[in-house]
Amino acid sequence: MSSASIIESIKDKLPSLREKYPLGSLAFFGSVTRPDFSAGSDIDIIVDFESDDFCCLLS
Repeated sequence: MSSASIIESIKDKLPSLREKYPLGSLAFFGSVTRPDFSAGSDIDIIVDFESDDFCCLLS
């Protein structure tokens, strides 16, 4: 799977994730944003939450 298709897949899931979690924005970094991305690479994501109330993430 290409890095572009992985990023697009995550973006497609954002609406349903936002229904469950107080997600603000996501930022991708690392090899997923560079040409050296490979099948063995991990996907680094920074998540900005709209709320400081993280208790909902524990349930």
